[in-house]
Amino acid sequence: MRNAAATNPELLVPPTEMPPGVPQEMVDTLAKQSKEEGDKLYREKKYQAAHDAYKYGCVLPTSDPNIRKSIMLNMAAVNLLLKDWFTVLRNTAWVLQTDPDSVKGLYRAARALLQLARFDEALDCCDRALKLEPHNKPLRKERQTALSGAILLSQRALSTAYRHNHLLIVPSAEDLVGTEPATKPSMLPYLDPPIPANPRDAVLSCCISISYPERSAADMLADFPFDQPILPLFDVLLPGSAPSDAISPLREKLVVMPHPSSSISSEQGILHPTLWDPKHEFLPSTLAVYTLTRHRTIIPITGQMTLADVCAEAKSLTGDLYGDTSEYDSEKEYIEVMQGIILLEAFRAGSEAEERFEEADFESLSDLAEPGYEASKTVTINTRYRNFNYGPPNRPVNDENSVSFAARHGMIRILCGI
Repeated sequence: MRNAAATNPELLVPPTEMPPGVPQEMVDTLAKQSKEEGDKLYREKKYQAAHDAYKYGCVLPTSDPNIRKSIMLNMAAVNLLLKDWFTVLRNTAWVLQTDPDSVKGLYRAARALLQLARFDEALDCCDRALKLEPHNKPLRKERQTALSGAILLSQRALSTAYRHNHLLIVPSAEDLVGTEPATKPSMLPYLDPPIPANPRDAVLSCCISISYPERSAADMLADFPFDQPILPLFDVLLPGSAPSDAISPLREKLVVMPHPSSSISSEQGILHPTLWDPKHEFLPSTLAVYTLTRHRTIIPITGQMTLADVCAEAKSLTGDLYGDTSEYDSEKEYIEVMQGIILLEAFRAGSEAEERFEEADFESLSDLAEPGYEASKTVTINTRYRNFNYGPPNRPVNDENSVSFAARHGMIRILCGI
């Protein structure tokens, strides 16, 4: 078969099925010979002929799974040289389906995925393989390439998502501590997965701070998704004297995160904040909630509005409802992300503080505090501060070794001019 195959490629056309009565031993022999023929042609750098030999052997119904696996791996190696990336993925998919711990299969799949700029998938293949062979230098090299590519794609996706939602990431002079920004990468809005198919349709998550200026108080929520309504949060955050035995799905999502500088314990965190609202004046039914744009335009938050709706409202203020801004335009409206946080303000509807806020009759939000609730050295916002997480904390996207974290770290350094 070896000499005939080398001179007559038509003999390498794979049969659709073996003729009846062909002994299994003969089938196994043919499969083994096709592998040997392919190996010989591969060493001779006759890659297309080697491919054809392997292709013949891979369809033979051999009883030896190791022969089929070896042929598929070798065919993947040939297809890498022939730059047939999708066929490499088909070859390695078969191998990994039968042997998920095949380091060669993972490595060759990663190389093809890199060529297709599918860096996150290539990174996953490399990580799986390195768990099996942690000192494999070629794997480590491919992983570094995959990581660099994944970080770049993630940065591009984030940049697109930020522009699409008219978010303005605001690094201030105070953001720098030595040569590193004070704003941590984990604080910036993120995408999960970090490289979505369409960043414009993907859902961002971020940290929001709800301030109650009248009482110098605040609630912080991390990992809040842009597609979730905002106002229902107050049913949980400000329950008043409502019975606490009925646990709503939203209540189950909020995880109390004790803050080291807060005097509010985790047990108190989900109860009504009587420390600063002893008479239960701040209730979902009595609140008016707002946010401010870059140019201090007030956006009321009503009904089932989400952060995505708030951003769309900011877009519409400058006639940019559907387009993306390729770069920052000082004339347009944006929702500011200050040190990684989107700020919301909640007032008692009809209060003097709300009226002053709407009329911009203040220099700082602290000017709107009621007598007896002003912030001071002894009474700071941290004594009236609660910290929550929307869903499980410590998410993989915020791991310092993750693609998302690295992408946001790079964006912060670019914004700070480092």
